[in-house]
Amino acid sequence: MTFVYDPTDPGFAARSHEIYRWLRDEFPVWADPAGGFYALSRFADVLAASNDWEAFSSTGKLEAQYIKPTMNSFDPPRHTQLRALISRGFTPRRVSNLEAQIGSIAAGLLDEFVGSGSADAIAQYAALLPSMVMGRLIGLPDEAVSECRQLTDVFMHHTKPSDAAAPSTRAYEIFAEL
Repeated sequence: MTFVYDPTDPGFAARSHEIYRWLRDEFPVWADPAGGFYALSRFADVLAASNDWEAFSSTGKLEAQYIKPTMNSFDPPRHTQLRALISRGFTPRRVSNLEAQIGSIAAGLLDEFVGSGSADAIAQYAALLPSMVMGRLIGLPDEAVSECRQLTDVFMHHTKPSDAAAPSTRAYEIFAEL
């Protein structure tokens, strides 16, 4: 049997458990026949690779042809420098200072559907709460959160690098305006 690992295939998600089991058992290090990437499927290998940035670089991703660089497209020392800058906004004190606001956001989201007797817990609460909190942490106006959440969903579900261009471009526009 010829095995092809193609996470961009529309039927991939439905068969992902079977595919990953096959990878772990038969192809723990799978090389894309087109030479585009390698896939590691065993935990120990993935852990080792994630800690060895010199051998498994984050630079050179195909998405870089379509979007501006993000933190996850850099290796140390640049990634470390950017992470140090961003982590200042997520100190325990900064997050603790938002506790009352987070409670207020959570209660407000619940109030929007509690009287109806039913809700889509993911769409109406679980996906929105962290987005709204992150929005507050970075100074995003509440009215921009919904569009940013949608852009994130589109970006996270893209199946080919070029699909990252549209949501990324719109996100850049929003943040340039702010």
